[in-house]
Amino acid sequence: MNQFFITLTLLFSILSYSQDFIFDDGYDFNKYNKSIKNYKVYQYLDNDSTNIKLTRTVKFDDKGRKIFESTNNYKFSKLTGIENYITNSFYIDSLLYKTETTYPNSINKYFSTFRYNSKKQLISITSKKFEKGFKTKYKRSSAGDLIDEEDFETKAKWTTDLKKYFEYDKSGRLIKTTIPEKFKKSQNIYYYYYLENTPIKITSYDKNRLVWDEYREYHNKNDYDYIRIWPDYDFKISEICRSIGKVSFKYDNQNNLIEISQPDYTGIIGNMKIRFSYSRENLLKKVEIISVDNQIELTSLYIYD
Repeated sequence: MNQFFITLTLLFSILSYSQDFIFDDGYDFNKYNKSIKNYKVYQYLDNDSTNIKLTRTVKFDDKGRKIFESTNNYKFSKLTGIENYITNSFYIDSLLYKTETTYPNSINKYFSTFRYNSKKQLISITSKKFEKGFKTKYKRSSAGDLIDEEDFETKAKWTTDLKKYFEYDKSGRLIKTTIPEKFKKSQNIYYYYYLENTPIKITSYDKNRLVWDEYREYHNKNDYDYIRIWPDYDFKISEICRSIGKVSFKYDNQNNLIEISQPDYTGIIGNMKIRFSYSRENLLKKVEIISVDNQIELTSLYIYD
């Protein structure tokens, strides 16, 4: 898993308070932990608790701001994990303005800075990476034919890896995100649409080319159906690709999130579940990833200082 994805995972975790609605098909369940107490996460696969391992450490300052995070073979699901990293976060008042990520046994680094408007809304993210590059040296004959080629590392240097911009309407709702062409990994423009404060549609573009539309139909504030449509690029209107799913959230009497049901990794087999358990102090203590066939794939235990 590359560093760009790692950083996006961190950023979406940081920004989850305002962007949960962005039709996220990821499994970063850690973002639902609202505690501001230092904690460690221990994980094991299936029902094999004998192989439990410390995989994540999170620390907060005395103002409840997350200032440190490290991972060690941390997993989001049975099939998806993340490269080990250490991230330190820095704030101006309550606003995150910089994260610095390093990687064990590596010279690589990934730094991100955050800018806000006068309403304290995030308006841009800029990420830079420090790492070695790769070049290829070619050897050719006098006739120009390729004889040999050799790959070699270049000296490590800082380069800008990502720029991302956010726009809002007068009601403070996020309506557009943009990644400049130079920094895009796939589609780079997203538009968000609402019915009052309820998100009902997102549209994704690659420059001026429509990639997909996604629509939501709410049954109540915690349950909705969605359909994502990819137009056929040969413009055969009768041939479109559809991804259809149902998402629901369940809460207990104390308004703690106790279950999320959402499409599995394939998006077509059925719904998997993320189940949350809490202590008497309402601290998140356990998260279980439940497969489509109702088997526990991953268990995460939260231990607080």
